[in-house]
Amino acid sequence: MWVRTGVVGFLGAALLAAQVASASSSDWQFIDGDAFTQRLAKQEPMLVAFVAPEDDLSKPLLPEWKKLRKELPYTAALNCTSIPAVCREAQVSSLPVIRLYQADGSMVRYRGPRRAAAIAPFIKRMVRPIVTELAAHEQSTFAKVDDIVIVAQLWEEDEALTEHFLHVAEEYRDRYTFGITSPQSSASGTVVCRNNPDDMEHTMSDLDRVGALEELLEKCTTPLVMPLTRRNELVFNTIAKSPVYYFSDDEADRQAYTNMVRPVAKAFSEYLLFATVDIDEYPLMAPTLGMQGRGLCLQNLHNGQIFHFPAGSALSAQAVQNFIVAVSEGKVQPWTGAAEGGRSHDEL
Repeated sequence: MWVRTGVVGFLGAALLAAQVASASSSDWQFIDGDAFTQRLAKQEPMLVAFVAPEDDLSKPLLPEWKKLRKELPYTAALNCTSIPAVCREAQVSSLPVIRLYQADGSMVRYRGPRRAAAIAPFIKRMVRPIVTELAAHEQSTFAKVDDIVIVAQLWEEDEALTEHFLHVAEEYRDRYTFGITSPQSSASGTVVCRNNPDDMEHTMSDLDRVGALEELLEKCTTPLVMPLTRRNELVFNTIAKSPVYYFSDDEADRQAYTNMVRPVAKAFSEYLLFATVDIDEYPLMAPTLGMQGRGLCLQNLHNGQIFHFPAGSALSAQAVQNFIVAVSEGKVQPWTGAAEGGRSHDEL
């Protein structure tokens, strides 16, 4: 009897697992190989996710893909577990993979974060012209279409400058949005870069100087609150400012902190570099600075001293500002290296 119950229980569990798997697959709204080929033949933009729905790497993409389906009308998903030949023919070797098939027949691989908030802006950039030609009255509206928008105001005779601008736009089109128009006065050509998340605008007019446009881009695109990642940590370490770190294991929490602290970061941008750190990505960094879990600290770039925001205190823009001022006035004692239990860290 026990054996029969066990078998029945096993079969029930297997049936339940199959139902869950089926539900998971249906959530993707997969298309088959023939539909994929037909949509490619239409020469219309198509964002495609190649996935293995039951694979642990593909599963986190599903909720993000559902968001994208609501925002973008031209998405499609292929189940490479059930139609492996189609995926092999598309030269898909690892999963998940996200690609944008363009109307002109070209294909662009997406290599950024697998989040709808990052994928959707990328797709919108790629379906725009590399550089959008603008009338004077269109500039203010165009400046809001993306997080970073760069508009060149150049005369027709500025051929060399225009060519260089087009070259830079082609190189960075996957990250930023570019436009071009004629100057509104007799002034020389300028390039205006708008950073919408930070509500900041940067202008460059000495465009004949070697590297001027690239310098403008670097200045404009460096966020007031920088998320520390493996991709930017080398750049981060070259910035000669004292860092203010916020550690958290939750992306939404880090974003909420970023939105809250931007005005403070802007006020102290000449001296301090604000950064958010994913504890899961950098598990050893917080303990090295004496932090346990979520929290904020300031590190003096010149002498290495570390100052902790008071544990248990409510985190607000005003509280962070008051903390920074108190540190500058010598009213906050630096961390001595003592951890809980009185143990110290010799490396500091």
